[in-house]
Amino acid sequence: DTATTNLTAGEYYGIGIDAGGIAPQTMLNSQAQLANVQSRLQAQDFTGMTKDDILGSLLYTTAISYYAEYDMMDQTQAKVMGVVIARVPSDAIFSVSLNVSYMFGAATNVSEAGLKMDVQRNLELTQATDGNNNNVIQYMLASGVNSSELENGVPEQLFSTPTNPVQGISAVKAIQIANNEGIPIYSVNQSNISTILPQLQLPSDVISDIQNAVNAGEVVTVPKMQITYNGWIGVGYIIIDSTTGAGSYMISGGLGGAMILMLALGFALLALSIAAGPIVFAIVAVLLPLYLSFIGWLALEASPAARDCVFVITMAAISLLFEVWVADPLIDFWLEAYVPSSYIGQLIAVIFTGIHLTDIGEKCLDSTSP
Repeated sequence: DTATTNLTAGEYYGIGIDAGGIAPQTMLNSQAQLANVQSRLQAQDFTGMTKDDILGSLLYTTAISYYAEYDMMDQTQAKVMGVVIARVPSDAIFSVSLNVSYMFGAATNVSEAGLKMDVQRNLELTQATDGNNNNVIQYMLASGVNSSELENGVPEQLFSTPTNPVQGISAVKAIQIANNEGIPIYSVNQSNISTILPQLQLPSDVISDIQNAVNAGEVVTVPKMQITYNGWIGVGYIIIDSTTGAGSYMISGGLGGAMILMLALGFALLALSIAAGPIVFAIVAVLLPLYLSFIGWLALEASPAARDCVFVITMAAISLLFEVWVADPLIDFWLEAYVPSSYIGQLIAVIFTGIHLTDIGEKCLDSTSP
């Protein structure tokens, strides 16, 4: 059994392993190491000090602190609810993360994204002392909420100061914020998905995730739309297996991907216009700045349906340019090399294989009605 993580060059990771509980001595050792680093930094004694001494120790301590606090809460919760638990080896990764912009598969820009907690594998063996499985389900639900709250709570505790409080986000916190803002919260299951899914104003990958989970018999708790919180734009949602109480507590990444793709489309239009000739280039050169300004408004203000509509029309326009000015072998190469396995990637592939602009426009209008 494995847990797999894709790593980004330039990011820094602290990997905490909970193989049955975090020993008190482990926490004391980490505390002493951080205190030593702090005293040396204050004394400006940098002899032999590495990035891992400073940054690595801080990230690792945060990761194991997450499980130290989480295990303590779970043990208390289990006793109250009549459940016996045993920790199965689990991991938490706390990292300095980056925002990486890609164009046609190549990284073009990197910026700091902040600190990120990623708990990929969080497993326990559970058994009710009286054999009542409902106790186990209720415990698992409570434990899942604890795990999500601590993903933002532990870093907030460790990094906040009286004058500079740190704010994080997690699935549970994102749902709480949405509820406080008056955004409807839905419980989506197989009996109501056909009614609720069309009402959700969320990114296509989140919609797909919800649909797959419900098709597998799970229940999803999700707000109607995204929130904006301290510059983060996204949605928190919870996927629960109702037979066991086990769940996945998810957050989306906001609008970064959409912005990157639409900028890439703008540059693709410019490149194609250069190849087409001076007249077309002059037209595109005038319209492109207006187009890029529109992208900024679209990412911040427009609804998901409107963004999808612009994607569709833009891709249709590019397909027409390719049909006119680019040889078919080049189209085949571009599709094979660069089109991702995603909703938008599939959309591009469909457009390039023959759907006309009028058909695309009709589909777009259908998708945005109610």
